Amino acid sequence: MISSSIGKAFGRVNLLGEHLDYNGGCVLPLQINKAVTIKLEYKSDIEGILIKSRDYEEEISIINYSKKLNNWADFIIGSCDYFNRFYKVDIKNVVVNIDSDLPIGIGLSSSAATCVSMIRALSNFFEINLDEPTTVNSHVVVIRPSEKIIVEEFLYWYFQSNSFQKYCVAFTSGTTVPLLSQESLKNVIIPIPNITEQQKIISILSNCKKLIVIEIQYLEKLQKIKRGLMQQLLTGQKRVKM
Repeated sequence: MISSSIGKAFGRVNLLGEHLDYNGGCVLPLQINKAVTIKLEYKSDIEGILIKSRDYEEEISIINYSKKLNNWADFIIGSCDYFNRFYKVDIKNVVVNIDSDLPIGIGLSSSAATCVSMIRALSNFFEINLDEPTTVNSHVVVIRPSEKIIVEEFLYWYFQSNSFQKYCVAFTSGTTVPLLSQESLKNVIIPIPNITEQQKIISILSNCKKLIVIEIQYLEKLQKIKRGLMQQLLTGQKRVKM
């Protein structure tokens, strides 16, 4: 065991097959350049673990890893419980510092990134090697864009476009579980402008997405206010002057 360690995991988007990956279906995920970073520090005066996050004011102290709190800390607690049972290590006297530039709750796998970064931090902390050989079969495609030709985020936005989605629909086979073959993906023709233009496109589309998120949050706030007013007006808690 060492005195401190760091684990990092990136977010992702499922360009195709959202919520199918854990139900036996096929997906087309893409890693993004936003991540969760967790730093572990040994502190002898802490009985269990102390969880801190830049995104939340409260600090959470945990001794029992098998008990859920039903809040954001459960991803850390669950990771500790799994690691403790699988590797038979005693996780205690540890401060967990969470830092992230990955937006929470908008489908970018922030919860998965938190769990993976915690497992990586624990493996480094206890000096346990997690590296194992992996294989890619006919149902998995690894896409590695050349940085000299295309920006990763531009590729992400292209995969979100109507033209690519229509291509996928046209060349998807199978009825029970839709499948897009590796050969079909190889034949995709992607219009690639120069790097400067790609970055401008990324900036415009990213700003639009931020505005959409803000508008959705505003709409949810209005809907909440509406529900509250309906409750008060329809039950007589608030009267309308005639």
